[in-house]
Amino acid sequence: MTRASGPPDDDTPVTPSPNTRGTAPGIAPSVAPGVAPGVAEVPRRPGLPARVGGAVLGLVLAAAAVAAQYVAPAGRPGDGVPTFTGGVGGEVSAGGFSVRVGSVTAARSLTVRDAGGGERRIGTDHLFLVVRAAATVPKRPVRLEGLLRAGNGSQYDQTDKVSDLLTLRRAYVQPGWWTEGVLVFEVPRAALTGSKVIIGIPDDDSTPRAGIDLNLGRRAADDLAAEAGETYRLGES
Repeated sequence: MTRASGPPDDDTPVTPSPNTRGTAPGIAPSVAPGVAPGVAEVPRRPGLPARVGGAVLGLVLAAAAVAAQYVAPAGRPGDGVPTFTGGVGGEVSAGGFSVRVGSVTAARSLTVRDAGGGERRIGTDHLFLVVRAAATVPKRPVRLEGLLRAGNGSQYDQTDKVSDLLTLRRAYVQPGWWTEGVLVFEVPRAALTGSKVIIGIPDDDSTPRAGIDLNLGRRAADDLAAEAGETYRLGES
């Protein structure tokens, strides 16, 4: 962790690879079209037909279980919570916390250390998307979690294939400090295009969320998937 008054000090550097994308110093962060940085984006409440249709769609998707951690849009609690938006490399303040995303990496597997000190590789039929982020809070310590929202509206929880101890969810974010960690998602390749990471406080629908556009247009998403590394090592200092 680092003091909030300075740039975050990454305790767990990642070996640079061509499939890691971030914002270089001095380059303005990308912002979702039509939304000014720091401006709350309040979703509209759907009408009754839309809600009924969404519920039916959620049941169909639940029946067709897949390996990726998929959450139907209509079944996600707190979808009406305002979301403050920004881009990779920029700081987004959501009132109860501030967050910034430094890089986005794709990999075909994850490597973690087991209790005995050996290494264990975790595979997938899709891709692992690793989002490196840092967060701080003005007053109350909080835990944070994220979900990935694809351009088509599909949403993906953080993968349950790795322990929370290896992610940003491992500890409370403390006032005056930047806490760093990763958010790991298991997603199909098609979910990369137009994706955003939505970060918020678990089980708290009263505090706004932070939405970070990952700047993955169709070409950038295709490049990221094509350049996905063989494995990403989690928890290395």
